[in-house]
Amino acid sequence: MTSANQRDVIWSGSSDLRPLLRPIAELRATGANVRPHGQRSLDGIEHSFKACAQRKPIVARPDGTVIAGNGTIEAIQRLGWTHVAVSIFDGTPEEEAQFAVFDNRTAELSDWND
Repeated sequence: MTSANQRDVIWSGSSDLRPLLRPIAELRATGANVRPHGQRSLDGIEHSFKACAQRKPIVARPDGTVIAGNGTIEAIQRLGWTHVAVSIFDGTPEEEAQFAVFDNRTAELSDWND
């Protein structure tokens, strides 16, 4: 993992995430993303990072395969970032599959508080 103190780091986010930074070049999207992102989704993710920076890490395997945050990676690359905060998933393949579905599905089950 590249040190987050190097001058070539381009990233914006919460200071408590800084120890979790990894170069985007070390990450790769999973081929089994349960929810692919269209242009509208990527535009929204990009806008949120422009407005609020990174406030939560993406999730990846130790080998750099992204489990949760494939859209995030695409959006921040469009912003020119070189690094992203990453939480490493340490579960079984079955737990990983469950997590990926839960991560994508649970927000859909919530209501809006108007």
